[in-house]
Amino acid sequence: PLYMTGRYNVIPAIPGVLKTDKLKESVSGSRIQIKEITSPEFSSTQARKEYLNKLYPMNYEGDIFAQKLDNRWFVYNYKVNENVKQTGKLKFNSLEMDVEF
Repeated sequence: PLYMTGRYNVIPAIPGVLKTDKLKESVSGSRIQIKEITSPEFSSTQARKEYLNKLYPMNYEGDIFAQKLDNRWFVYNYKVNENVKQTGKLKFNSLEMDVEF
């Protein structure tokens, strides 16, 4: 599962009834990629991680869910209604901060 990390931001799923050629045309010239779920990059969890890791640099360490948007960090426990210890290390410019839930 890839929802345990904020590294990849939001990865939307588009219903199959939409025409991919129209989608590709509408995002032409941007960094947005349109991929079929049957493409080799998504054949397994490991393949998805390898593909997405090339697109999204690692910007924190640990098992927390964290996202950096502009100059702000959003950090939270991804285990809903479970008391699970999670830790991470975030970088703020030249500073590092340890986080524990």
